[in-house]
Amino acid sequence: MIMTNDGVKHIEYRMPADNEIAVIDWVNFTFGIETVGDRFWQEDEFILESHRITAAVEALEADLEHIFGFTTTLRRKKGLNFYDESYVLGEDFGFLCIGGQRNTILIMINGRGCNFAKSG
Repeated sequence: MIMTNDGVKHIEYRMPADNEIAVIDWVNFTFGIETVGDRFWQEDEFILESHRITAAVEALEADLEHIFGFTTTLRRKKGLNFYDESYVLGEDFGFLCIGGQRNTILIMINGRGCNFAKSG
């Protein structure tokens, strides 16, 4: 709890339990778009860059569901972390960023997403 001009405010935060070493608040990783498929690496496959990005995100959906148990739920109106486009993962479990950045894809999963992700 902290005291403010408006009174006492409760602030929730997570602390490691006795058997825990650390609390993970974000997991970020990048990989090349060619990992999704060779056709996304070739510049002439798609007429517009936005078509290539949309197709790559759609191709990733099955893998995201298999690995994490959730997929993209919303395309954001702007990019993130210097990527051209970004998508919300699950119920605000993180972000998928794509476009630019040397043809890489960034997956960012927050602590809530780590808790809700599939085991394994």
